[in-house]
Amino acid sequence: RQPASFCGITGMKNTYGRVSRYGVMSMASSLDTIGALSQTPEDAAIILKTMAGHDALDGTTLPDSVPNFTEQLEKPLKGLKIGVPKEYLEGLNPKVLKIFTSALDQAKKLGCVIKEVSLPMTAHGLAVYYIICPSEVSANMARYDGIRFGPKSDAKNLIDAYVEARTKGFGDEVKRRIIIGTYTLSAGYIDAYYKQALKIRTLIIRDFQKAFEEIDVLFTPTTPNIAFPIGSKNSDPEDSRNIF
Repeated sequence: RQPASFCGITGMKNTYGRVSRYGVMSMASSLDTIGALSQTPEDAAIILKTMAGHDALDGTTLPDSVPNFTEQLEKPLKGLKIGVPKEYLEGLNPKVLKIFTSALDQAKKLGCVIKEVSLPMTAHGLAVYYIICPSEVSANMARYDGIRFGPKSDAKNLIDAYVEARTKGFGDEVKRRIIIGTYTLSAGYIDAYYKQALKIRTLIIRDFQKAFEEIDVLFTPTTPNIAFPIGSKNSDPEDSRNIF
């Protein structure tokens, strides 16, 4: 979604379990989904119809039938109930807010019903993500040992093989997440961090479930800020996270 938004194209992050992840290197097992970047929503619908469906090799895939998503593109929007989460409009770049407001006005002209909704647990979303994601990254990346997975080395002992594989195979951000995740999964901390984050994620999910009792779709900005120059965030990892 974010690279698509920054590049002016269509990004599809489909529902967890809609598309098989078999054969894809896992990053965070409870978060990973397989989507696509495309020029238009029609292209995204065609790609999703091709990729979607149950896969016996991925136990998380849904058994639901796959509709023809392209048929949905021509349906009139009159009467569609659109929810706008008030929490998602806080701290927006003025340029992003202007574009978002313009798109919302266009939806009104097409007959959509606009309703403000609240997702109060939004405030905890980023903190929860930066516990769950690094924890699962740490667990998944543990398999990259230079023997079974990852770049092979000519190291003379096991420890050197691990170090070389992970030095060559992992970028700085991956290493940061592994360090954080290893800490949050360690004895004495897993209950205080990872398990608590899972509980809060459940509360976040309930916010969305409650909202969808009254609306058909949520309408939000993709990111709070506009695209930034390539490389401008490399020196400060915390700064780069603030764009999302």
